Amino acid sequence: MTIDTTDTAFEVKMAEAAAAHIRPVADLGTCSEFPLHIWQALGNAGLLDPDAAASAGPSHCLTIARTARVLVSEGGNLGLSLSWMIHHLVAGCLVRPRLCRQACADDLWKQVKRGETTICLAVSEPDAGAHPKFLAARAERRSGGFALTGEKTYLTNGPIADAYAVVAITGEKEGKKAFSAFLLDRGTPGLTVSDPMPLPFFKPSPHGSVSMNGCEVGEDRLLGNDGEAFPDLVLPFRHLEDAVMTGPVTGAMTFIAAALAKRMGRLSPGPPEKLEALGRVKVLTDAAVFLSDRIASGIDLKDNTGYLVLYFRQMASQYLTAVNDLLSATGICLDGPAAIMLADLHASARLGKTVAGLKLQKIGRQAAAAKDFAGE
Repeated sequence: MTIDTTDTAFEVKMAEAAAAHIRPVADLGTCSEFPLHIWQALGNAGLLDPDAAASAGPSHCLTIARTARVLVSEGGNLGLSLSWMIHHLVAGCLVRPRLCRQACADDLWKQVKRGETTICLAVSEPDAGAHPKFLAARAERRSGGFALTGEKTYLTNGPIADAYAVVAITGEKEGKKAFSAFLLDRGTPGLTVSDPMPLPFFKPSPHGSVSMNGCEVGEDRLLGNDGEAFPDLVLPFRHLEDAVMTGPVTGAMTFIAAALAKRMGRLSPGPPEKLEALGRVKVLTDAAVFLSDRIASGIDLKDNTGYLVLYFRQMASQYLTAVNDLLSATGICLDGPAAIMLADLHASARLGKTVAGLKLQKIGRQAAAAKDFAGE
C-alpha cells in the first residue's frame, strides 16, 4: 500500500489555526473549562465540518488522524484534539450515514457543519463501563416512538453536546440483550446533563454524564436498524476510535520528541549513550507516525487493522520507556505542554492496558488452539 504523505489543505488549515488560536494559550492543558472561543474559531475556519474532512483527501479516516496529529504537534495540546476527533468520528462516521431517516437531519447537519452543534455518543454507564452484559438503560416502546430511561457516563464532549446518540436496550435476541441507538436532543424533557467530570488528564476535553427519565423520542430518531446497535454501530466505532486515536497520540509523541531534541541541543553533546537515547526516541516517533497512517488508511479500505492497533500500543509503550530513560540519563526536566502531554500519554497507556491485555489473551488462545504449526 502506498500512502500519500503530502499535507492536505485541511491539514494546512489546521496548522494555521493551531498556531493562531491554540498554541498561544499556555495553560490549556491544565484548564478545566472547555475553551468555546477556540472551538468556534475552528468552526469559523471550516475545521469542524465533517463533510469538509471527508472530501479533503482520498482517505476520510486518514485525514482525521493526520489533522488531529497536526492539531497536537502544532497546538501543543492532546485533550482538545481528542474532542475534535470525537466530534468528527461521531458526527461524520456514525450519525451522518444514518441521518436519512431523521426529520431534523437538514437543520441538525447544518449546525454541525458550522461548529454550532456537536453530537456525543452515549454508551458507557456507571459501574458497567460499555460491556453489553451490564448495560441497563432501556428504551420502552410507546405509541409512535420510544421512552428512554437510564444513565450514561464518561461521555467525551458530553457537557458541550447539543445531541446524544444514546444506546439503550430495546429487547432480547437469542437470549441476549438487543440494543438500539437513538438521537436525543439536549432539550428533551426528562434529560439531565451533568457538570463536567473532574478528570486529571486530557484537559480541556470535557467528559460528563446524562440521566434520562422517560425521554420520549419518535421512530424517526432511531439510528440504524432496531436491535442491531451493538454489532452495527458500537463495536465498529470502538475499532474506529482506537485506530484514529493513533493520530493525536503520534502528535504528542512528535511534540515531546522535538522538545527533548531542543533541550539536548542546549547541552554539550555529552556521552554517546545520551545521543543514542535521543535517537531511540526519534526512531520510535517516526515509526509510530508511519504505522498510524497505515492503520487509519486501512479503516477506509476495510482492512483488518486490529493487530496493528495492538502493535501500536506496544510501540507507544516502548516510546514512553525510551523517553523516561532519556530524562533519567540527561537530567532534563520537561515542563509546560510537553510535560502535560507526557502525563496524558502515561494515563492513556494505563486506561487501555486491561482491554489490550484481554485482546492479546484471546489471540494467544487462538494461536495455542491452532492445529497446524509451521516447522512441525
